[in-house]
Amino acid sequence: MGFNLADAERFLDLEETITAIRRTQLEQGALMVTQAEAITGIATKLTDILADFRALRDAMLAERENLTADGQAALDAANVTLTELDTEVGDADGSDTPPPPPPQP
Repeated sequence: MGFNLADAERFLDLEETITAIRRTQLEQGALMVTQAEAITGIATKLTDILADFRALRDAMLAERENLTADGQAALDAANVTLTELDTEVGDADGSDTPPPPPPQP
């Protein structure tokens, strides 16, 4: 029993299947890396936003009794930015939605 044309065709089909599986594994691996990078990017941006907000808060607290025109402009800009961020994120944790009233007896 030798290696014939049918065996060669099956071998080539198997080889193509293995290549396709390997390609899929590589693509999935790349996708997972891309997702991990995206999550890391979001975390980095949130850390930056938090640091910026804390710096602004500290500046506002330092001037709270005598807010200058520049301080008021910074406060107004911060409020606009926070409102935009809140709108963009939405109510991810449900904290903006009041709880339903308790059932009536």
